[in-house]
Amino acid sequence: MNYGAVGDGLTDDSNLEGKIVAPSSIEEWNGHKDTWIEFNDIDGLTIYGGGKFDGRGSVWWKSCNALFIHNCNKLVLSGTRHVNSAKNHISINSCNTVNVLNITTIAPEDSPNTDGIDISESSLINVEDSTFATGERHCKLPRCTLHVGSLGKDGSYQTVEHIHVYNCTFTGTTNGARIKTWKGGSGYARNISFEHIILVNARNPIIIDQNYSDIENEGRSETDAVEVEWVTYRHVKGTCKSETAITLDCGGKFGCRNICMESVNITAAASESRVRASCINAHGSAASTSPPVSDIQPAPKKIKFED
Repeated sequence: MNYGAVGDGLTDDSNLEGKIVAPSSIEEWNGHKDTWIEFNDIDGLTIYGGGKFDGRGSVWWKSCNALFIHNCNKLVLSGTRHVNSAKNHISINSCNTVNVLNITTIAPEDSPNTDGIDISESSLINVEDSTFATGERHCKLPRCTLHVGSLGKDGSYQTVEHIHVYNCTFTGTTNGARIKTWKGGSGYARNISFEHIILVNARNPIIIDQNYSDIENEGRSETDAVEVEWVTYRHVKGTCKSETAITLDCGGKFGCRNICMESVNITAAASESRVRASCINAHGSAASTSPPVSDIQPAPKKIKFED
């Protein structure tokens, strides 16, 4: 039998076709309790092909991540299918130079916390030509909808920067392009752009929530906040199934700065309805934008940060 391994004593490879299926119950799993399949400290790791990772869904939702990749530089993940995830479908942590190409993640609409890709403490990440249909966030960037955050929970310092989202379609999502930071946190989310985005029946097509808090901290006064700045929305169009199509809810000492909106056109999903924009303490500019963001304030003078 030939499974495709080179067998030269040097090449570290294997070939597995078909699908990998999680055990039918948590009791049958003797591995690490936080992860199902895990790769650590492998530079140049490539996982590719038409195989499927099947996490068996609801049995595992409150348990481990399906595929966890840690400290694997020059990583390539291509062509794989990830279904019925146990919690996150794919978690990428502490990796540099990553290409995720032509993958598919699928989970039921009511599945909790089944993120498509959860990326943390990583850089130079490219995700393209992929499909995400999950119960929670599609692509999450903390420490898809595309969800930047949440950042700054419990007063922590966290940063995200240089994110470019281009040529994507979001269909029936709760959120479209979202940035979420906690009251009382610190750090920054900056140099983020969303361009050529199509939204179909999104509940919150564009949302910046700099004042996020849970029930325990509701009403708590915080002056510190994760800085949100240099965020661009350009050529964004689509339909919204709620009343508010654009939400810029900014707080802290300075609010959100240098927010730029150009050629944004979001209409109500129902023909007899209208949508509006809500803007609190956001600074920047809005041109050719519907609904109009009339309350956005002129941007204060500030030098743009670039590496």
